[in-house]
Amino acid sequence: MNTYRKGRRAEKLVAEKMKRSGKFKYVKLSKGSRGPADIRARSIYGPKVQIQVKSGSARMNSEEKRKLIAMAKKNKAVAIYTKYDRGKFKNKQLGNFSRLKKHRIRV
Repeated sequence: MNTYRKGRRAEKLVAEKMKRSGKFKYVKLSKGSRGPADIRARSIYGPKVQIQVKSGSARMNSEEKRKLIAMAKKNKAVAIYTKYDRGKFKNKQLGNFSRLKKHRIRV
């Protein structure tokens, strides 16, 4: 399986997990997965969420982080970096979103 397909599979797994959790009322995968956010969603608690998913040994570089945070700020959303590896998910909220701390969004 090539890296694009592996990454797309991880994105789909994250999106399915979000849908099953019941904590998100709108979950949409980006077309082509070429932008800063792979998944866009809205939490039932209110905030919009923009997620970048990486799988396996892939890592998010500083330029990708900067672009994701900038896009999230522009859209008044929370930027989240999700790492998927060997069936486990690790999430990290990016940027300064202190006004949303009470919601502490988990994927």
